[in-house]
Amino acid sequence: MSKEKVSVKMGEFVSRYPVDKYRGSKMRRDLITVLSSNPVVTKSHYYEGLGSFMYSDVAVEAGLKVNVRYNFLIAVWDTDIKGNKVSDEFDIKTLSAGRDLYQSLVDKFEISGSLNKLSLLVRCTDEQYQKLRFEVVGSCPFLKDAELAEKVLSEYKHLREFMTLVVAKDISDEKILEVLGGGSSSGSNYNDLIRRQRDEGIGGEVVDIFDNIDKVSEDDDEAVDEKVVDEAVDEKVVDEAVDKKVVVKKADKGAKADKGAKADKGAKDSSGDMKRDALNFDESFGD
Repeated sequence: MSKEKVSVKMGEFVSRYPVDKYRGSKMRRDLITVLSSNPVVTKSHYYEGLGSFMYSDVAVEAGLKVNVRYNFLIAVWDTDIKGNKVSDEFDIKTLSAGRDLYQSLVDKFEISGSLNKLSLLVRCTDEQYQKLRFEVVGSCPFLKDAELAEKVLSEYKHLREFMTLVVAKDISDEKILEVLGGGSSSGSNYNDLIRRQRDEGIGGEVVDIFDNIDKVSEDDDEAVDEKVVDEAVDEKVVDEAVDKKVVVKKADKGAKADKGAKADKGAKDSSGDMKRDALNFDESFGD
């Protein structure tokens, strides 16, 4: 929700964040469109008393678990409980994906060459750990509606800088030290804290309360190539953190998108203006 002043029904609550985090429900299916194929990668920790906070060397030295997330802005379309679209209304939300969920999106990207041209039906099988399943059910609504496309693009550009606020917050090393045990990193209290946490295994099994898109295990962490992810964060090009064939297929995404458009129902009525309405989405929604 991006407006400063809004009207809500009695009993509804408004988030303090410009964009909320997406959470699936077992009671309904959602229809979404991932608005960019380039996620923003975050590394974070969780500690009681601090909540979820961005990567810190101090926290790593103290033995706190590092959670890697791949974050996307998505359009959540107005649907009934079965996921059938009922209007052109939509909400922009942050989809924060762990490794398994991210791989699911990568697989769909490899097949289609793009994510923001697709409508994905979302099923939630576990609300606590936000186990989600995606099914491609067609092209996204704004491919055939230039006015709707402009509206979605405007919201996307406004909200993308706020995408990760719901994932983790920035905390100073001084504040982290204060909560973890006080004093400087060279002090006896801090060293005692590190030894105690490592002896007790604190942090090893902790999963971020904002880290529940899928349950993270120690095996998952070991399976992530940290060097590649670091390079992706530095360059802000997550495609480099994926298998090389993703990049190859992305280079050919124009041809695949054209092929998909021809196969789509209603493509026969497309004109030059309709092709322009697609706004070259991969570029328009680029970061």
